Formats: sequence, structure tokens, C-alpha cells
Amino acid sequence: MSEREWPLHVRVAAALGCNPVEFELVGRRCGRAWACQCPGAGAGEAHGNILGCDRYDTDWSATGPLLGRFMVTFDLIDGGRTWEAVVWDDSRDRSAEGLGATHLLAVCDGILKLSAAGSDLSDDEPRGYADSARD
Repeated sequence: MSEREWPLHVRVAAALGCNPVEFELVGRRCGRAWACQCPGAGAGEAHGNILGCDRYDTDWSATGPLLGRFMVTFDLIDGGRTWEAVVWDDSRDRSAEGLGATHLLAVCDGILKLSAAGSDLSDDEPRGYADSARD
């Protein structure tokens, strides 16, 4: 499967510096799933540094921390039918306007546009399931 065919949340995880890994579930929950190998994950995690991919497209607890990091601002456009998110890279030198039917989808679109424009959005902070496993 090419990167363009990956689910949205997996493409966003890749733009944030994680290496997505697709695997097949066996047992009671059969099917396909995604995990992410992230640079900041600790070696003591259950699967090394393989973590579940956060659902940036549907989960505020995953996307919320990115709002401050990328100085995201929102606007409702197109007669109230579309959200626009202005997303800045870490250096504050480049921004992108993401569009979506929801706030989260607009942020995801903006992150993907920043990444496509050449911004390095990766960091060394653990994210996702590693964070919740420590709590």
C-alpha cells in the first residue's frame, strides 16, 4: 500500500516523524491495524518503541497538544460549512492553511501541507499510547 493510500491519521503520524507499520490482527479482533515507531518512544515499552497510531483525525486528546505547538488558529469559512486551520511549523517561518469539515480534519490537512512543503515536524517527545501508558 502506498503512503497516499494510508489512513489520514497514519499520514499525519508519519508527517510528525513516526514510522507507520501496518500489521494483521489475529484472534478475536481479526483485521488490519497500524502502529507507529516513534523516535521518542522509550525502549522499555511493551513492543520496543512500537506504539499505537494516534487518531489525530478523530481524537482531541491526540490533536489537542499540537494546537499550541503549531500555534493553530481556526476560522469558519464557506458559509459556515468548512473549518480553516492555520498551522505554523516549529520555526514559525512557514504556515499552511488546512481545510476540513471538522476542526481536527482541518488541523490534519494543515500538518500534511506543512510537511509536503518541506517543514520538519518531527520531535523527540514521546507521543500517543506511550504517554497514556506512563500515567
